[in-house]
Amino acid sequence: MAQLLIAALFILPFSPVLQEDESQQAVRLAIAKRYDEALVVLHRQLARQPDDAQLNYLTGLCYFHLKDLKRSVRFLKASLAGRPRFPNPYLWLARAYLLQEEPEKARQTVSLGLNRFPRHKPLLELKEELQKSPGM
Repeated sequence: MAQLLIAALFILPFSPVLQEDESQQAVRLAIAKRYDEALVVLHRQLARQPDDAQLNYLTGLCYFHLKDLKRSVRFLKASLAGRPRFPNPYLWLARAYLLQEEPEKARQTVSLGLNRFPRHKPLLELKEELQKSPGM
């Protein structure tokens, strides 16, 4: 949960789409693990700005925590298509792929993330974990 808070606080300043009260509301709901309610706010914003990397990331992260991996992957991939200025979509997409038992896709995602963010410690740690467990 701490990662969600840190990620949200890091990316909110980059999103001109999120209105201040709605962004705070979505983050507050997600931190409280009220993901379904956060998704209502996020989807309302995505209807206005479907290609926003930050909105797609937060939406994908909520779906990840709801264990709806298919939707999580869809929104996290959409976040990457928007060329996010932060590394977390790569990390969470790779984690979603691992839970879907798709380790090769996870490895590719980690590699892409490290190409853009070579010093991102969680991605480096996940890469190491994937290298130790080839069948993973």
